[in-house]
Amino acid sequence: MLDALTINIGDLRIAYSYDRMPPDWQPYRHLSVSELGQPPSEEVFLSIARELGMGEPATWNAALVRLLERLPVRLRARHAFQPLAKA
Repeated sequence: MLDALTINIGDLRIAYSYDRMPPDWQPYRHLSVSELGQPPSEEVFLSIARELGMGEPATWNAALVRLLERLPVRLRARHAFQPLAKA
């Protein structure tokens, strides 16, 4: 993890970080949101993503979310990974 911020607002827990992710270890902006320990509605998640300047969902790396979903643990948050320009 390169840098991270986590904040609680009411029932929401919002984590925003800069990470390098497999398999290519490129840098991404990573948004994770949970509501009362569960993934929030898509509407809530997209609203937060817009406020943080994450761009349109079409620009996110959906393959990384699918990678997380294949892990043997239950996800308790929604995630988005936005690729950053290569340095």
